[in-house]
Amino acid sequence: MSEQAVTIIVTVVSALGAGGLGAAIITAITHRKVRDAEATMTLAKGYEKRLARLTERACQLEARIETLEGLVSTLRDSLSERETMIDKLQSENAELRLQVDKLTAESACKERKIVALQARMRHLEKLIKDMGLNINDGEADS
Repeated sequence: MSEQAVTIIVTVVSALGAGGLGAAIITAITHRKVRDAEATMTLAKGYEKRLARLTERACQLEARIETLEGLVSTLRDSLSERETMIDKLQSENAELRLQVDKLTAESACKERKIVALQARMRHLEKLIKDMGLNINDGEADS
């Protein structure tokens, strides 16, 4: 560079530095970095608060999930016990139905025998009466 260019640059820098414009430019450049840092800090604080709230919410949800998983496990055990009980009761019910059917058949058979015996008894009583015997004494009437 020529000596004249250097002189011009020095003169311009001196003029700027000596006046308020140079100080304003330097102050603006310096303050811009400060403002950027402050904005970054403000955003960081906001994100930290939000992250803390989200972390707290995640912990609450994890605790709720654990509670619900325990409840689901308990309900599954209860359901399994109920299903076992239902199977057992259905089996017992089937056995009882078979017993009822068997007893009903036996009862019907006995009822038929009773009816037949009553008819035979009436027939025998008629025969005895026709023969002139008294069945009350166990001896014949003469």
